[in-house]
Amino acid sequence: MNKVFNTRYLVHLVLAGLFSFLVFNLTYAVRPSDYDLKEGDTTSASGSDDPDVYIINEHGYKRLFLNPVIFNFYGHLGGFAKVKAISPSTRDAFITSGLFRNCEANDEKVYGLESTGEDTSILHWINTTGAQAVIDDPNFFKKVFCINNNEFNWYLKGSDYNSVNQIPVYSRDTTSTSTVRVGIIEFVPQNVVYGDVHYAYLKKTSGCWLSSGGEIGNYYWVSGSNQSIHSSDCYDILETYSFLDIFNNLSKGISKNVQRTIYGEEDTMETLHSVYYIKDFYEKEALKYGVSDLAIDIDVKGPYMLASDPPLGGRWGVGEGVCNASLTEFFVNEAISRGVDESQYDVIAYVYLGDWQLSGRSYEGFTSCATGSKSFMTVTTWRLPQEDEGVVTLAHELGHSFGASDYYTSPCPQNPTLWSCVKDPEGIPEPNKIPKYPQTKGCLMAQIIAYNKPGSDEAGDATSISNLNQAVICDATAREFGWR
Repeated sequence: MNKVFNTRYLVHLVLAGLFSFLVFNLTYAVRPSDYDLKEGDTTSASGSDDPDVYIINEHGYKRLFLNPVIFNFYGHLGGFAKVKAISPSTRDAFITSGLFRNCEANDEKVYGLESTGEDTSILHWINTTGAQAVIDDPNFFKKVFCINNNEFNWYLKGSDYNSVNQIPVYSRDTTSTSTVRVGIIEFVPQNVVYGDVHYAYLKKTSGCWLSSGGEIGNYYWVSGSNQSIHSSDCYDILETYSFLDIFNNLSKGISKNVQRTIYGEEDTMETLHSVYYIKDFYEKEALKYGVSDLAIDIDVKGPYMLASDPPLGGRWGVGEGVCNASLTEFFVNEAISRGVDESQYDVIAYVYLGDWQLSGRSYEGFTSCATGSKSFMTVTTWRLPQEDEGVVTLAHELGHSFGASDYYTSPCPQNPTLWSCVKDPEGIPEPNKIPKYPQTKGCLMAQIIAYNKPGSDEAGDATSISNLNQAVICDATAREFGWR
């Protein structure tokens, strides 16, 4: 059972019948009573080739008993004779969780399960605060299952996870996996200049570049485009990375345990994501809607050096928002001349790494856009890769290639003086929240976190999504993808 993206947008897929979509409302988890089940029931799908046994909780989640040895640690459940036979569709209605706590030892630590084989796994302590865990996943604690000492001691223990976002997408689905092949083809101008990204210790704020309200003793990721950050009066530079070291990082980004003292904040793990994290983002968001068999394969080619600038028609201010034929032809020909076989991809993103502010060159780039299965964007090399012109925008443009619409309007109809504003309710993650504002996250296809009603004259009424951890796939987009 394959549930991926609406096939009319994946034009490179020859077999449109490859996809079938689960129409399933996951705004809230299912209730066991809807399926004549109750908390604590053990289940297995009858009439299928999946012999796995699960137990469900009251919140609509299930956990897998990895093997018969672990299942037999829980004799009070009545053994295999008490396992209820359910249909595969009922099994799939309950989202599988891999979060566990040793309740027999009264241990409050929550662990994430990493599958390492057919019947083997490793536990990782999720070393984050409860408050941060709920920010990252509002349903985090609803997914936690109790285990006993025998099961806890059966697992090997791996290194700590410092964020909920590090937990692997946990699924033991025996159905076939639908893989969407994404090619990211990068190009650079001749003699490209990559900006530095610094992990720095802020020494003081007065007269320094950073003016976001930080206090002495805080750690920050800072961009190297402004030379004042090299001043010993402002920062101690602890570590330095090239922009490309982060943007194309195979480990999906670089994380630091950032210490904060302002507003009583706790230490947090902050990650500058690479393009490879887009895979995790989409797969985790799909899982929230019951789509457990989505796999995204990201392949990065380049960066390839260009002998000439992309065509004028794609520049900012010239045909804005339009992927014109000359832009498409330019990049397709450049890719082919490098030996890139575009037929191996379902979706392709052409990324131009622009350095004009660092190099002084006159060509600034072009407006990001998408046409069918192809998307085009300029990424500036002097800003942090996590910012809205980097990985977030790339994930957004790929969303168009997967079949999504924009959920912001430009200019803002409620206030034409604003360049854009979010569509309400389609671009609001929690439209029924009371009070509705402020929202804590933003819909990826709106790229805006709404702090007040759209078009508000109040200062700080909205902010751009600057990190994929702030983004979600909202209901309207999930419907366009065929996830609901």
